[in-house]
Amino acid sequence: MKNPETVFRKYRPGDEESIVSVMNSSFDTFRDFGLTKEVWLGYEKIDPGFKAENALVAEYEGKIVGHVQIVRRKVKLGDTLYVNMGGIANVSTIPEVRRRGISTTLLANAIDYCVREGIPLSGLFTGYGGTAHRVYRRVGYEDTALSTSFMGTVDEMRRVKDNCGEANNVQIRHYEKGDEKEILETYVEWSKAYSGIIERSLEYWRKKLVERSTIFTFFYGGFDPGEAFVAVENGRITGYAYVTLCKKKRIPYRPPEAAMIREIAFKPGHFKALSSLIDSIMDFFISEDVKVCEACFPEDEAYLNIFRPFRQMPQSVFMVHVPLIEKLFEEARGELEERLSLTPYVGSRLVIGFETPYGSMKLSLHGGELSLQSEEEPTVKIFFDSNCFTRMLFGIETIQDLIRENMVRIHTTQYLGKVISIIQTLFPKRTWFISPIDHW
Repeated sequence: MKNPETVFRKYRPGDEESIVSVMNSSFDTFRDFGLTKEVWLGYEKIDPGFKAENALVAEYEGKIVGHVQIVRRKVKLGDTLYVNMGGIANVSTIPEVRRRGISTTLLANAIDYCVREGIPLSGLFTGYGGTAHRVYRRVGYEDTALSTSFMGTVDEMRRVKDNCGEANNVQIRHYEKGDEKEILETYVEWSKAYSGIIERSLEYWRKKLVERSTIFTFFYGGFDPGEAFVAVENGRITGYAYVTLCKKKRIPYRPPEAAMIREIAFKPGHFKALSSLIDSIMDFFISEDVKVCEACFPEDEAYLNIFRPFRQMPQSVFMVHVPLIEKLFEEARGELEERLSLTPYVGSRLVIGFETPYGSMKLSLHGGELSLQSEEEPTVKIFFDSNCFTRMLFGIETIQDLIRENMVRIHTTQYLGKVISIIQTLFPKRTWFISPIDHW
């Protein structure tokens, strides 16, 4: 795709100096971090989802003036279902050529890339309401979830500590070499309850959380075992936490007297591991004269009860596009059938048509079996307004929520209650969470 006098193409070796220059001209965070071409090329060694070849650039009069990076991820949509996602990162143009549609075209090319590569989902993080947010909406990205953190002062940290109570038989220690395998197992068990979780391999874990201390994909510091906490019960790891003292690292937009809980997780049924970790971390922060704590965790009862004294703060909006809706449902088919087996309502054949901003999709349900793109006419048609289909995909809102908000219209000759129950079974409510460590 082309604009007058502008050439859009993929990365070529030798582009990195110009790409870094564009990024530094657009983001204070990269300038503060000290981004160089060596650092940019080094991202490939840190994150397997980052490939230099997946950078797209815009050239004006032979000079690179715009850039977008596609970061590959596998994102969790169900109990065991992980779907390929093309993460959109570092959308940038130099100041002199802004408002010419360059970023819009780069985004359109990124969506085309996902289509060519068979990637059914694309996602990004951005601030709500700004120019970038409006551009992303214009090319079809939907506001899907709000990424938040929780903030507390010293007094509030002490109150959190009081909420932890006492825990017998839980030992809290710092990371030791070789812990990462058991810590990863804890992550996998913990993540079963959530959507949005990013799939991690052992190599990914070591690169991001042992060889260095990753804040998120593009910002990191040196690894300090004293900033990794492990909960042990009966000789087995049942929880862990990664924290950061900002006075020891270059953290964009955080003062040196701040500290962060970047990730904290525990095995289901081991709540005392969580409370013991939090208790130890609060002690650690207070002893280090931390003035404000930022904590990132899923918004569910186990965390919210302990962190009640903290204040919830919006960080960014997670936006999603569906370049290949049919491929998405093909990848999800097995899990959808598994969910369908939980409902007693499906007897006679039911053909459901989804009319979404990303195209139409038909699901034929009969006797617990599910087929896609049936030749039959739908007996149910569901029309989705913008900014709601992807929220249902991730379980952030259910079909009942969307009906109450007048975000969907349902045309059917079937009993409406039965239809809603089936859709609710196919797309149940879930807690959404993507750890900042995995952001792109």
